[in-house]
Amino acid sequence: MLKLKKHHEVEESDFKDYREKFDDIQNYVNFGINSNISESQLLSLCMTLEECVSKLSAEGLFTQTDHYFRNKINNLKKVPNSLDEFIYTNRHLPNEQKWNLVESNKAVFHMFEHNGEYNVKFISSDYHFEAVYSTFTRDIVTNEGNMGTYNYSSPFDVYWHGLNDVIPYYLYGNTINDPYINILWDQVGIGISDLDPLKIFNAVTEKTNQHKLKNNPLALELYNEIKLEFDYSHLWPV
Repeated sequence: MLKLKKHHEVEESDFKDYREKFDDIQNYVNFGINSNISESQLLSLCMTLEECVSKLSAEGLFTQTDHYFRNKINNLKKVPNSLDEFIYTNRHLPNEQKWNLVESNKAVFHMFEHNGEYNVKFISSDYHFEAVYSTFTRDIVTNEGNMGTYNYSSPFDVYWHGLNDVIPYYLYGNTINDPYINILWDQVGIGISDLDPLKIFNAVTEKTNQHKLKNNPLALELYNEIKLEFDYSHLWPV
């Protein structure tokens, strides 16, 4: 695995190394990986990806294609199609592998469109993988505007998560066909030149889809029912 160097220690050739490493991972996932990848292999892949993406982002070398690649990575961690099966499976996982329920005000990126307020978001124990389900249909959400996405950096690391995940999302959406990214810009009211990750996050939390949940008693009731399934240690953020 590549080891990050301090900025003044980085040579021009190192940027090529990170680019090549990231491209190798894309080729591996696109053409060579199988569904039997182990948890330890997956964790190692996540760590290498974060190293590469952080370096490429910091140098302005992270591309739209690189951003969309996270959707393929997210699919490497298999989850059930049914919300009820997901909850049952998660309940029987070892404590250190359990998924976390994301508090509703931190899941506003996944509540677009009619009935979007029924969507609940879960994040894996390593904070890289996401899954979104509808409490109304009890099915996994896969549409391009609301689906779960992979985090190159943990949301706990506000700066790098902002640089590696949030800002690219604002620029490119979840996919090339994401129907909601322009709506999001209109709701937030921040100019595209003002790409401060923390400011964007706060604006999203305050101004976007959260009100839809509060104004729908059934959606709020169903969300609270799901919340009862998760003890305090598996609610994010705590």
